[in-house]
Amino acid sequence: MRVLVFLLLISVCELTLAFRCGNQLVQVGDTRYEIGELCGAPDDATRTTYYRSISNQQVIDCDPVESQRVQALGNAPRSCLALVEDQLAVRVDVDVWLYDLGKNRFMQEVHFENGRVVRIETLGYGLKPRQ
Repeated sequence: MRVLVFLLLISVCELTLAFRCGNQLVQVGDTRYEIGELCGAPDDATRTTYYRSISNQQVIDCDPVESQRVQALGNAPRSCLALVEDQLAVRVDVDVWLYDLGKNRFMQEVHFENGRVVRIETLGYGLKPRQ
């Protein structure tokens, strides 16, 4: 049953790595400018901004002042390290362009993050008259 549901989901919304605009290939990593030159203006476009949380880990000396004092007295320094983790928020600009390639072809939804293609989704058949 799970396999059937999985196959059904794939057929409804297929993720692809590339699609054709005329005789040119649009693929992950291309820029908005390149896609605009290859395919022209999208039939629909949306833009959103969100913030992605990333971790920043550092190993630091637990007590650098104490370590310097112990070394100044000529004693062997103690080993005391700590792992410090910070959460950083990174701004991500997301554009989604929709290309309706006509009734006999599938629509393509191109997802950009910070100006580069990160995902291409193949949707259902287009609505426009055949081109």
